[in-house]
This record gives sequence, C-alpha cells and structure tokens, in this order.
Amino acid sequence: CQNGGTCEELADGFVCQCAPGFNGTNCEVNIDDCLPNPCAVGATCIDAVANYTCTFCPANTCQNGGTCEELADGFVCQCAPGFNGTNCEHIQEATIERIGEILGAPLEWTFTSPGWVDAQDHIFSTPISRKQQVDLVTVVTGPGQLTWEWSVSSPSYWDSLRLYIDNDRVAKIYGEVGWTNESLRITGSSTRIVRFRYRKYSYGDGGGDNGSLRSVRWSPESPLPSPSPNPSPITQASAARIGEILGSPVEWTFTSPGWGDAQDHIVSMPILRNQQIDLVTTVTGPGQLEWEWSLSSGCDDDELRLYIDHYLVAYIEGNRGWTSRSIQIRGSGTRIVRFSYRKDDEEEGHGGDQAYLRAVHWIPAAPSPSPGPSPSPGPSPSPCPTGFTGAMCKDNINDCLPDSCPVGATCIDGVASFTCTFCPANTCQNGGTCEEQADGFVCQCAAGFNGTNCEDNID
Repeated sequence: CQNGGTCEELADGFVCQCAPGFNGTNCEVNIDDCLPNPCAVGATCIDAVANYTCTFCPANTCQNGGTCEELADGFVCQCAPGFNGTNCEHIQEATIERIGEILGAPLEWTFTSPGWVDAQDHIFSTPISRKQQVDLVTVVTGPGQLTWEWSVSSPSYWDSLRLYIDNDRVAKIYGEVGWTNESLRITGSSTRIVRFRYRKYSYGDGGGDNGSLRSVRWSPESPLPSPSPNPSPITQASAARIGEILGSPVEWTFTSPGWGDAQDHIVSMPILRNQQIDLVTTVTGPGQLEWEWSLSSGCDDDELRLYIDHYLVAYIEGNRGWTSRSIQIRGSGTRIVRFSYRKDDEEEGHGGDQAYLRAVHWIPAAPSPSPGPSPSPGPSPSPCPTGFTGAMCKDNINDCLPDSCPVGATCIDGVASFTCTFCPANTCQNGGTCEEQADGFVCQCAAGFNGTNCEDNID
C-alpha cells in the first residue's frame, strides 16, 4: 500500500486503508481536490494532497520582469520600468520629449525606429533582432565637453553600445558592463553630429539584451584662438625656401603635396583622409634638435609627429598654439629626422586642418675635451672604440641612461646608440603583431583571439 496506506489481511487477499487524499487498490492515486472546481471564477486551482489552493497569479502571468499581486477577485501586474499592459506585455517606448526629460541635457534628439524605452531615470534600447541597430542622434556646436553614463547587458559579447562623432566611432562598450561614466572633449567651432548606437550583431539572438543611457550633458567652451595667421593663398615652398624659413643648417626633402610658404613658418598643404605629408632630413649626432610647431585640427585623430629613425618620439593633436620642443640625440651615428602630419583614415579631409612648423635647429654637441697627459710614466693607453669603456674596453656603455625615450616606451641599448619602442618582444601573444602608436601600442590579433595583448581565445 503506497503513500502511507496500511494493508489489512483478508481471508482470500488484502485491502489497503489509504491515507487522506489518496485512493486506488494500492493507494496509488492522488485524489484531485480541484474537482469539481472549488475556486472563484477566473482563479486557477492548484491541487495538493488532501488540499488545494486558489490563485489568480499562475506562473509567467506577468511578462518582462513584472511581478503579480493577488487581489480579492483577480490580480494586477506591477510592471518593470519601460513596460505596461495587463500582463506587462507592451513596451513603453519613450517620446522625444520624454527622452529630453530623462537625459536632462539641453539638446534636441531624434531616434531611429523602433527607438528607446522609458525607464524613468534612464532609457534603454527596445528589443531588436540580429543585425538591427537603434540610434539616438543630436548635434552640438564645439568646442565643448560631452559627458554621459552608459551600460550594456549582453552575455554574448557580440552586441555593443557605441558613440560616434560625425560618423567616426570614438567610444564603445560591450558584454556585461554596469553604469560607466565617460567624457569626451570636442575641439573646433563647427557643428558635430553625436550618435549613440546599440547594435545587435549577427551572432547574437534578439531578446533581453540592451544598451542603457543616462545623464548626457553638453558643456560648451569658449573657442580656442586660431593659430598664427597665414597669408592667403599659400604657395607651395621649395626645398631651398623651406631651408630659408626654418633657418636650419640641414637639407630637407618632402613628400607630395608638400608644405606651404607662410613667410616666417611653413604650413601643410590641404590633404584628404588617409594621407600624410612628410618633411625629412638627416643629422649626425650627438647633438640637440630644437623646433616650434602648432596644429589646427577639428579632430583629435589628426596629429603632427616627430620620428627619429622611424621611432615616434613626440607628437601633438587637436588645436594647439605654438609649442617649443627639443630632444637630445646621443651617439655619433647619422639619424633620420622626419616631421609627419597625418589625416586620419576615418576623417573627411578639408583645407581648414593644418600643421605648422618653424625654427627647426640642429645644434651639434661640442667635442669632448682631449684627456691631459698621463701623470705616470709609460705610454698612454689606447682609447676605446665608440660605445665601449673599461680598462679592457669590454664594457658596452648603456646609452639608455638617462632615460632617452618617451614615457611608457622601452629603451633598447645598442652600441653607441639606442632605440625606443612601445613593442618589446612577445608583447602580442598567440601570433598577434604589435603596431606602434603615438603613446603606446595596439595588438593586431590573429583570427580567433582578442584582448589588449591577444591573450584571450574567443569562445
């Protein structure tokens, strides 16, 4: 006899005395206490053992994270922010006016369909399918500071929330990321298009993943003064004229389209995206290189750089007035000096962005004084080869002391020379290649890997 029943012997068999709530020959049947239906109209009866319960809130009654509350004759769903309806089945899409109230920014917004959800103190993207995206767009007139807080919920790590300025991506988050404060300074006095975009990639399924946004602020600044005025139009300078303007006792070569003659300085000629202008010479060390430079660019990705033997040693970006710089070049070898102005490959080129250069001087170091006569009798010892010292000339002088490289770079000692690199050996793992940047490096990872050093195997 099952379910707590007791067995009673009979002359020719047995009979089970069943516990309350069960019947059947062996007490194997749970009596359905919901028959006939004892609950009020509209309620659901849930059978128990010799008992039942009535509920107006069966499982999954309230959708999208809503909670069900029992009433005397029914139920009510308490919906999560951004949803409404009897069962919280409807998305409460925010209006443009409501988005402005939530973000709290004095900006006018537009958005693409399907749009963004009103979550009272923030907005988040409506559910979208793979390969779809949701945009929120406004415009600002620079210069100024853009600040915002954003978050992403995407276990797949394939969906991302991005910020674009004039169609150029400047920030991105993906994966499971809580509220994060961000800021971006926008230079130049032009009007810029600001776009927040949440995109569902082809590898993820549509549904509960979303990007969230709040506290978008735009703080205008006073425009920066323009660089030194130049005569108009600017004519391209010859190599000889460049030498006269810069006043440097070195010979210059340059790439097309070249540099303009601005009388007391030179200025880059207009270039398009993914172009650059180089001004190249050579010097024989040791000595000191001095120069003054300036940059006028509406994009922080445009830079004026100085390379020594193909190693980046100094740069400026954005809008900068005249700045004086100098660098010590050690060793007695011949070094290649290259000033390079580059227009980033994601920026539209226009003539208003320019680089300026003047007063480039190479000052050779004075020769070391000859040692005086030896006070002791006997022949003077032979001098060591360049780069070596010690009684037997076996010690290689450490040309990396004092530190000759930019902050963050690694100095590699040679013989009477050194090299600076942001890419020491084995920086990028798993077959990745290291690419030098202005103030660091970036790893170009082999297929199947990602991470700062390509250390992560993509799942």
